[in-house]
Amino acid sequence: MRRALILDFDGTMVDTEWPAYEAWLAIYARYGARLALADWTACVGAGHGFDPIAHLRAQLAPGTALDAEAILAERLADKIRRLGDAPLLPGVRARMDEAQSLGWALGIASSSPADWVLGHLDRLGIREAFSVVRTRDDVARTKPDPELFASAGALLRVPARGCVVCEDSVNGVRAARAAGMQVVAVPNRVTAGQNFDEAHHTVDSLADVCLAELPFL
Repeated sequence: MRRALILDFDGTMVDTEWPAYEAWLAIYARYGARLALADWTACVGAGHGFDPIAHLRAQLAPGTALDAEAILAERLADKIRRLGDAPLLPGVRARMDEAQSLGWALGIASSSPADWVLGHLDRLGIREAFSVVRTRDDVARTKPDPELFASAGALLRVPARGCVVCEDSVNGVRAARAAGMQVVAVPNRVTAGQNFDEAHHTVDSLADVCLAELPFL
């Protein structure tokens, strides 16, 4: 059976989740507000489901002025600054190389915008390694809806049961499972507190797994 490796991007390929959280923490701190990690992780992998501006506003005195557009622009700039030239996470390149050596197709399915994902793939010099890159700009619904993974599998021309997905979030795991795919969960320092019981296999790092030896294949 033809197989494919489909990777999530944020938090799975590059540690972008922690800089994103830290950028919000800095903004909240300026207003004397608090953003618990458990609240933030609810939206990790989905790109929706938690409104940090509304959450911040709810902690402030009534009538406190907030320029949402300016805050979002500041937060993005700070996230990019904190991220810097972040490398691929351990094991990502090895799993990409292994998939190619096994003759597996390679794809990405991310709830982030295309310019964010493609920009980093270009920065890392790995864009050409992926036959398919699907982002929130390509679908009507992002994770935990299965549309991103289903469309990636269809474009790769690999049946769902032949697709192995690597994900760092519960939203991503649920999306991949709903698409009928096998899921390897790779929690990071932002998502480590989530329950990954729905994943078919869980590892601390992609450096700790061998595709050819996955227990569910």
